[in-house]
Amino acid sequence: MEDISKLLQLAKKDKLNDTDVAKLVSPITGDTILHIACRRGLSDIIHKLIIKYPELLNVANYKGETCSNLLIQNRWYDIFKKIFIKHPDIISFVDENGNNIANITINEPFLLNWIIDNLPEEYKSYLDNQSKNASTLLLSLIRYTSMKNDIYHQIIQKLIKKGVKLNYPITDLPIIYATLKNKDYVVCDLLKAGVDPNQMDKHYNTAIFIGTQYNSYKSVKELL
Repeated sequence: MEDISKLLQLAKKDKLNDTDVAKLVSPITGDTILHIACRRGLSDIIHKLIIKYPELLNVANYKGETCSNLLIQNRWYDIFKKIFIKHPDIISFVDENGNNIANITINEPFLLNWIIDNLPEEYKSYLDNQSKNASTLLLSLIRYTSMKNDIYHQIIQKLIKKGVKLNYPITDLPIIYATLKNKDYVVCDLLKAGVDPNQMDKHYNTAIFIGTQYNSYKSVKELL
């Protein structure tokens, strides 16, 4: 860590050593100099480092954190946005839990909304990423929305228009999950998008069966 701190001081003076900077990793945390700069929100240094060493963008430390993770965790959103506009491919990186940056921003819905708005079409498939706990972004949003037209519901509607998979994953189909949670307005959106209300999950359950079993009557009404 002391060596990285010294390099950080050199970076501030614009005296980066090409050989050492890209390769030096803290034996304790796995941090690179870019991790340190991102954690501290040192915008000028971050952008200099990315220009000279773009390969550091998707290097993870021992906790599985990349530059993007640290910027989001520490709320350096403006820095993150500038990087994302130039390097949207960072959405392809998944951490040790199988989450990409769309998944990890579920607790920051306005940032998530911005990411979706600025995600190039060729990276749209990453919005369907399934984490190791079998959740997708759509399922997480269904869980988080609490009322019609809240920010999470608006993002759900945006994902539907973007063409994300609405019959995935088979282990926890969105139409069944929305019914289980009695999010009738989401059920309505999914039906309007053409989702079959009679499709079955891997246990041969349908949304109507689950809704009736768990007293999700508002959702069942939409399904009938």
